[in-house]
Amino acid sequence: MVNARSSFLSSGHYAAIANTLARIVIDLTADMKRPVIVDAGCGEGYYTQKIKQSIVVSDVIGFDISKVAIQSCSKTNKTVQWLVASVNDIPLLDHQVDIIISVFSRCNWQEFGRLLKPGGIALVVGPLANHLQELREAIYQQVRPYSTDKFLQELPTCFALKNTETLQRKMSIFNTETIINLLTMTPHYWRISSDKKEKLLKLNSLICTYHVHLSQVQYAPHSSVSPHSHLS
Repeated sequence: MVNARSSFLSSGHYAAIANTLARIVIDLTADMKRPVIVDAGCGEGYYTQKIKQSIVVSDVIGFDISKVAIQSCSKTNKTVQWLVASVNDIPLLDHQVDIIISVFSRCNWQEFGRLLKPGGIALVVGPLANHLQELREAIYQQVRPYSTDKFLQELPTCFALKNTETLQRKMSIFNTETIINLLTMTPHYWRISSDKKEKLLKLNSLICTYHVHLSQVQYAPHSSVSPHSHLS
């Protein structure tokens, strides 16, 4: 899975997501001398390294539960601190982090609240209704819409949605290997039958939509503002 993610992301199909993520983090940290930024569930480190390249004067930490992924990261980039860790038990000190990013990963709001400074931001990237619609249509008889507000419904009252941006674009994929890599880096790979996988192996091109939100969620431990809003 690590190799599939690395190969797909290096092809540039998600570059706009990485660039938008970096731009938001640059804006959020503009007045900070040396921000501390954590990538929770960093995988192969694609987004982590983009952040570090964009904000050189920073302390960037990436962690993932996959030892293989972290070993790969540590060989390719020495300017980031890489850790093997679970989002349920993050080995960092309390209230020392300015920004946590979580890209297509599970959020543990209790741990995020422990790590973030008051006023700190969790920047969450997740799927919206049309995300990978064409890929899902190719492997499921009936495509269920994503529950786009799920992560907001899980927010404790000490977090509040500050801002959301959305991205929706078409990807033109012209080889089978990249299609399979895309499938492999999603949960769908583990849910579908071998027959469905064989069907995808016969595809040599796919026009596929990505549709995501980039949501800034602020840690405000003494706030009485309702955390819930709506994503579309």
